[in-house]
Amino acid sequence: MTAITDPSTCAWVCAHHGQRVRQLFAALNLELPALAAVRAAVAAEDWERAGAALLDYYRAGDSGQWLRHDPVPPGEGTDPDAERMARACFPVPGGEVQLPRLPSGNFDWGHVPPVVGGIEWSCGVNRHDYMADLLRAFYATGNRAYVRALTEQVHDWCATVAEPDPIDRHDGSSPWGTILEVGHRAKAWPAVFYGLQPEAAFTPAARLLLLCRALDHAQFLRRHHAGGSNWIITEMCGLLSIACAFPELRDAGEWRDLALRLTQEELAGQLYPDGVQKELASNYQLAVLWHMDFFVATVRGAGMPADPALSALLEAMWNYLAYALSPNGYAPHNSDSDRPLSDASQAIKPLLARGPILAAADAYDRPDWRYIATNGEEGARPPRSPSVLFPWAGQLIMRSGWEAEAQWGFFDLGPWGILHQHNDMLHLSVTAGGRDLLVDSGRYTYQHYMGEAGTWRSYFIGSAAHNVICVDGLEQTNGPALAARPVEAVITPAYDYAQGTYAGGFTDVATAAARHKAYLYRWELPRDAVREDITHTRGVLYLRGVGWVVVDRVTLMQPRRVTPLWHFHPDCTVACEAQSVVTVDAGVGNLRIQPVAPFEWEIELVRGREGPDFQGWYSPEMDVRLPNTCAIYAANLPRTATFAWLLLPGNGAVPACSVTAYDAPEGAVHLRLDIPGQAPLEIAVRLDEALPLRLTSGEMLTAPCAVRPAEGR
Repeated sequence: MTAITDPSTCAWVCAHHGQRVRQLFAALNLELPALAAVRAAVAAEDWERAGAALLDYYRAGDSGQWLRHDPVPPGEGTDPDAERMARACFPVPGGEVQLPRLPSGNFDWGHVPPVVGGIEWSCGVNRHDYMADLLRAFYATGNRAYVRALTEQVHDWCATVAEPDPIDRHDGSSPWGTILEVGHRAKAWPAVFYGLQPEAAFTPAARLLLLCRALDHAQFLRRHHAGGSNWIITEMCGLLSIACAFPELRDAGEWRDLALRLTQEELAGQLYPDGVQKELASNYQLAVLWHMDFFVATVRGAGMPADPALSALLEAMWNYLAYALSPNGYAPHNSDSDRPLSDASQAIKPLLARGPILAAADAYDRPDWRYIATNGEEGARPPRSPSVLFPWAGQLIMRSGWEAEAQWGFFDLGPWGILHQHNDMLHLSVTAGGRDLLVDSGRYTYQHYMGEAGTWRSYFIGSAAHNVICVDGLEQTNGPALAARPVEAVITPAYDYAQGTYAGGFTDVATAAARHKAYLYRWELPRDAVREDITHTRGVLYLRGVGWVVVDRVTLMQPRRVTPLWHFHPDCTVACEAQSVVTVDAGVGNLRIQPVAPFEWEIELVRGREGPDFQGWYSPEMDVRLPNTCAIYAANLPRTATFAWLLLPGNGAVPACSVTAYDAPEGAVHLRLDIPGQAPLEIAVRLDEALPLRLTSGEMLTAPCAVRPAEGR
């Protein structure tokens, strides 16, 4: 028998991947009249002829109409990003990595480059999301080099990467990846298959191999899907993609119905009534919406009606992102989220918030979202206070207005979240004067995902990387994953106020990591080494257009060393002025942190300290870390104590505030603030509603806080 050496043919696929080919034909509904020629060839066990007949059917058939493209005129244009992808060269922070080849000439799809985030790079490449960009570049330029690159890469992956055995749906150690990578590829491949139908360079072998592997991807997703997080949204998008694109597969109807049902059920179950996805990380809110845009487009493309209830859920998700958007165009940088430096910095592209919100504003006819995303230049001004509470997520967004220079604050007083959590309840971020001032840590890396002690991950997810309080070197551990009830806030034309209490206990980093792992694997949480007798209550009062008053109460049963932390953006130059810490950059937005306490603080500014005692690091996006300044305040406290902070933003130099502290019971503060350029204010905050507090007018405070003009001078 003559050896088949041309790898571009159906004959080569049948000779080298005969079992996969036979499984494909066994999975097809060969009773369809349009597949009569395929049925006859299969009956004769003429697999090469069956493959050719099936490819003829897809060239002329009606399947995947929404994914097909008119013939593209030849062209010689190029796209810089597409040129790199065509060479199988993909970005890493500060550079790019070429996917190497094996001695056989095939790509080494399992390659993990020896760089920070190498495993994430490998997973990103093997998701094949980039193929959509390469396909669009071909449509735009007519450059057939991009067709040849797609053909080679699809053929090579499908021919060389095997499904691992035994299966671990979470194991990303092989190019097959986790079930997330399977879901991504299942989304990417149908567009390539149908978009290149008119192209002779898209070889019969690549087409037939893609069909074979689409089948095993759908079967894998059907067998191994799970629920409860963004994962299943990805999984069901992939399953729906193959079911709708290839309805000739006998099980396609069952896959489609399962994907439709589970996606809607899961989305409804994963959202709080305020539209926030329960992972409580804006990156994953955006990721779910990105997948759901694909899901809805697939449903509509396949001629199925879109469920109005699904549309309402998605609108609520977009509404959160729009109203939480910072003046400089970013979603909150909370938990495992990015604030990307560019739109082309990873194989998995960071998701910028402003552009998607503008597109959603058009899709949902929401001129208020457009107004927010354009800083008031377009759309319609929202008929509400610029501040907003998302009560189930436990997030208070405070802002002075909608303009680009507006003050903006993010106060997290909600639950821990169901995935991608950081131990950072009561964190506060601040943006003013067009730049970020107080910041969250970002996520940096997923290596050592649980945050094992001594790893970079342990720092970035830990309390030490956030604007919270540590006690005796101990940090927060996990609080409740889900909200039992909505939180409350006061939002008035002049001020906003909310408060929360972290009562989950303080512990060392190793125990926090063990509890994180136990939570994810649904084991009993270890309680050893958790100090449950320490709690932290924080009230945040935003004086609209002026600044913030933060009131902290640390409940202690014995003397402890308390260390409040304030992390600044890497661009901020930070200095100490007596007990204050202030940014001193000329001509831009700055911030003064001025403590108000009945004792003296020790202050240390730390920037870029490496482990094991990590401090002063910021991650704008995955695999990128930058040194930033952390102001560490410290005091040895003999007992429970209440203290306050003034956070005063301004352009250029920010002067200190004159503060008069009136008598107040433990758990409350009562202050007169003489802020330069502002009318004097009387401020009262009580963290316990039972505390009696008399204002200077003689009346008793009956609310959590009071803000009024101060009497006299």
